[in-house]
Amino acid sequence: QVLKIFQYIPFTEQISKVSADVLNWKLASRNVVLENTTYFHDAVAFANDMDNGSYYKAFLEDIHWKNGELLSYAQFLYHQKRIAEALVKHLSIETSSSIQTMLDLCIAFIRDLREDSYDYLWPFFNAIIGILERAHEQSDLLQSGFHALAILFKLQWRRIVKELRRTFVYFVPLFGSARDYIRRFAAEAFAFLLRKSHNIPKLTTFLMETAEKTNDRNLMDGVALLLFNSVKGVSHQFHSSASQILTDILSSALKLQSERTRQVATQILEKFMESCVMFTSQEFSSPIFDVILNMFAAVSSSSTSSAKDVALLSCMLRIWITSRRGVTLSSPSQLTEVLCSVVSKNSWTPHDDVLCLISETVSMYHEQSCTQSLLKAAINKIIDRSQSCDFLAVIDFVNNLSDVPLFDLWFMPTIGRYFEKIIESGDENHIAKIFNFYATLCVKRRPLESIKQHERNLFFDVSCHRMFRELLVSVIQKSDVSENEVDRNLICAITIYPWLWREAEEPQAVDSLLKLLRAFLSMKSYSFSSQLAWLTVHTISLINVDLLSSFDLESIVSLIRKTNCDECSLRVFRTILPHIKDFDTNDAVLFVKIAREVKQCFAHWNTKIRQEALQILAGFTLPNRMLTATDEAAVSSENVFELLLLAERTPCTLNEYRTRLSLLRRLKYGSHAKYLPECNSDFIDTVCDSTTPGV
Repeated sequence: QVLKIFQYIPFTEQISKVSADVLNWKLASRNVVLENTTYFHDAVAFANDMDNGSYYKAFLEDIHWKNGELLSYAQFLYHQKRIAEALVKHLSIETSSSIQTMLDLCIAFIRDLREDSYDYLWPFFNAIIGILERAHEQSDLLQSGFHALAILFKLQWRRIVKELRRTFVYFVPLFGSARDYIRRFAAEAFAFLLRKSHNIPKLTTFLMETAEKTNDRNLMDGVALLLFNSVKGVSHQFHSSASQILTDILSSALKLQSERTRQVATQILEKFMESCVMFTSQEFSSPIFDVILNMFAAVSSSSTSSAKDVALLSCMLRIWITSRRGVTLSSPSQLTEVLCSVVSKNSWTPHDDVLCLISETVSMYHEQSCTQSLLKAAINKIIDRSQSCDFLAVIDFVNNLSDVPLFDLWFMPTIGRYFEKIIESGDENHIAKIFNFYATLCVKRRPLESIKQHERNLFFDVSCHRMFRELLVSVIQKSDVSENEVDRNLICAITIYPWLWREAEEPQAVDSLLKLLRAFLSMKSYSFSSQLAWLTVHTISLINVDLLSSFDLESIVSLIRKTNCDECSLRVFRTILPHIKDFDTNDAVLFVKIAREVKQCFAHWNTKIRQEALQILAGFTLPNRMLTATDEAAVSSENVFELLLLAERTPCTLNEYRTRLSLLRRLKYGSHAKYLPECNSDFIDTVCDSTTPGV
C-alpha cells in the first residue's frame, strides 16, 4: 500500500480555487432550478455507491433520505436545518469511518446555500477544526477539511469581517494548535480577513491581550504568523496595503498600558519582524522598514513619548540589522541619517536600547562614511551627559563597538576622557567595569599565546588614559594577596599593565609586580596560583625580561611540583628558566634534573602540556651522541626533543600526517640513539626510549 503524503495548500491558493468554483455555481444555478436537483442530492447519490458503512447509514436516517424529502431544491431549503444538524453531529463523531464522506457532503451543502450558509458557519467550523486536530496522519481528510473551511471563508468574509473579535475567539484553538500546518492555515485565513478590516488597531490590541491572558507559546507564534501573513505578498514582495497595516499594528502596540501585555506584544512583534526579514529581499524591504524607521524618528523626537516606545521600535530596527547580516536593508544610509538626527537633538538622552541600536548599526555598516559621524556624535553626546546616562548601558555600548576597525584610533581617546569622569566619581562598581573593559580589550588585541616574548607594540594612544593608569598603578601597589581570594581589579590590572607604557617611559610599580609574582609562586591555593603566576610573568617579560633573573631555580621547580605540572606552571618555568642566575644551556646535570621534574608530562593527554615539557628540554644545546664521524647526526643540530616537539606541533590532518610520520620515523627505536643528548645519564635514555616509536 502506497502512503499518501499530505501536501499543504496555502490559503490564498485555496481561495483562488474557490473563486472559480463560485463562478461555476452561478453559471449552473439556472440548470439547478430547471433540473430540480441540488449539489447535495448528487453528492448523497454518489456516496450511496461508495460508502456502505453503518455511520453513513445512520446519517441517511437522520436526514430522512429514504422518504424522498430532499429531491428538489425547495425541499432542500425547507429541511436545511435538519441536514446541517445531522452533518455537524456526524462530523463530530471521532470513531466514525465516514468522516471523508461527511466532509464531501458538507462542501456540497455549502455550495447549495452559498451566501445563505452563514447560520451554520461556526458549528461547521468547530466540527471541521476537531477533524483537523485528529487527522494529522490522514492526508485526504486534511485536504478536504481545509478546502471546506476555505469555501466557508470565501463565501462569508463580508459578514465575518464585521465581527473579527468573535471570529478570533473561534480561531484561538487553531492559533494555539500543536500542529504547525493548522496554525499556518489559521494565520493565512485570518490575515485574509484582517486585510479587509477597518479596525486593525483595536483588533491588534485584542490579539495581544488574548495572547497575554492565555500565556500559550503556540498561540503567540500563531499571532506572529498572522501579522506576517497580513502584510505578506508574493515573490518576496509585501502586500499593497502592508505599510498601512503595519502602521496600525505598531500604533496599537505603542498604546498598550499593561506592562505584561507589552512584553508579550514585543515578543510577538519580534517574531513578526524576523519572518518579514527572512521573506523579503533588499529591493522590496522599504514598505515595512520605512514605516518602522519613520515611527522611530517621530517617537524619538516627541517630548510625550516614553522610553518604552523608543525601546520597542529600536528592537524592531535591530532585527533588520542583525538578521541575515543586514543585507535586506534597501538604504542603510537612511537609517544612519535618522540616528544622527536623533542623537544630535539637545533633548536626547542616551538609553541602552538606542545605544545598542547605534552600536549594531556601526558594527554592520562601519565601512560607510556616514556611520563614522554617527558614532562620533553619539560618543560626544554621552560624554556631555555622563552624569545623567546609564553607565552600564554605555559600557555595553563601547564593548559592542570594540571590534569595529579603527576603534582604537578613532574612539579610544574619547572613551578615555569619559572614563576619567567616572573615575572621579569614585563609584567602585563602575571602576570595576572600567578595569574589565580595558582587560577584555587587551586580551582581544594582544592574546597571551600570540605575543612573542619581549614583543610589546601598543595599539592605542595612552596619553588620554593617564588617570586610569595612575589608578592601575595604585591597585598594583596596594594589593594584598590572599590565599583564598584575589581582587578581580588586580587581575585586570596585571593584564592591562604592559599596554599603558610607551617605550620611552619608565614603567612604575615594577617592584610591586615582582613582589606579587613571588606571592603567587608561594601560594598554597594551587588551583589558580599557577595561572596568576603565568599572567604576571608574561607581563614582566614584556616590560623587562631581565627582571626575572632575581628568581632562583628552586622557586620555579617547587611550583611545577605543587601544581603537578599543569600548563601554566610549565609556561612560568619555561619563561623564567633561561634568565635565572648562572643558567647554562650546556649544563648536563641541570638538564637531567629538569628532565626528572617534567617526566610525567610526556605521557599526558593534553598536547599543550607535552609541548611545554618538550620545549623546556629542547632549549638546552647539549651535543648529540654521534656513532661515527661521517654519520648524518654529525652535521645535524636537531635532538630527540626538538623532533618530538615538531611532531607534536604538526596537525593530525590528512594534509599533514605524512610530515608528522616522517618526523617520527627518524626517531624509530635504534635510529633514535644518534639524536640523544650527550649527558651520561641512564635516566635520559629511559625517558627517550619510552617516548620514541617502537620497532
